[in-house]
Parts: sequence; structure tokens; C-alpha cells
Amino acid sequence: MEESKMISIRAFCAGHDIDWAFIEELLDFGLIELQAMEDDFLLPEEQLADLERMKRLYFDLGINAAGLGVVVQLLHRIEELEEKLRRLSTAVEEGFSL
Repeated sequence: MEESKMISIRAFCAGHDIDWAFIEELLDFGLIELQAMEDDFLLPEEQLADLERMKRLYFDLGINAAGLGVVVQLLHRIEELEEKLRRLSTAVEEGFSL
């Protein structure tokens, strides 16, 4: 089994000019999961895209942490449906020539 790469939250916050309070808010709402290290917290790499998306929604659009959970869940659902549509389209194209 492959180990997930981890991202330093300290480096993420410094690189995006974000205060720790934003990360705490996401943690409080269960929107991210971190692993504690000696002097830092680590985020699994597969959560990075969601964290960057939540950062933009929060700071650029003013969506609060409670709303972020709903928005991110809906965006994930849209991505799942788009993938299903792509697979169905491919199956139809391969099975039927128009």
C-alpha cells in the first residue's frame, strides 16, 4: 500500500498568507484532518485541492466554514456525476456509431 505524501500546514499557511485561525475553523467543522508532528501539522496530499478550494471560497467569496462543507460536498458530487457522464458517453460512442 502506498503511503500518502504529506503537506506541511505551516508551509501552506506561510505560502498562502493565511492565519492559523482559518485552519482551526476548518478543523472545528471537520473539513480537514491533520496529523500532528513535533512543531507542525501535516495534511494528506489528497486533501490539498480541497483545502485550496476552501481557501478561495472562504476568502474570495466570503463563504463561512459551515457553508464550505456543503459547497465542497456538492462540488464532489458534481465531479462524480461528470465522471459517470463521461463513462456513459464513451460507452455509447464505442457501442453505437452514428
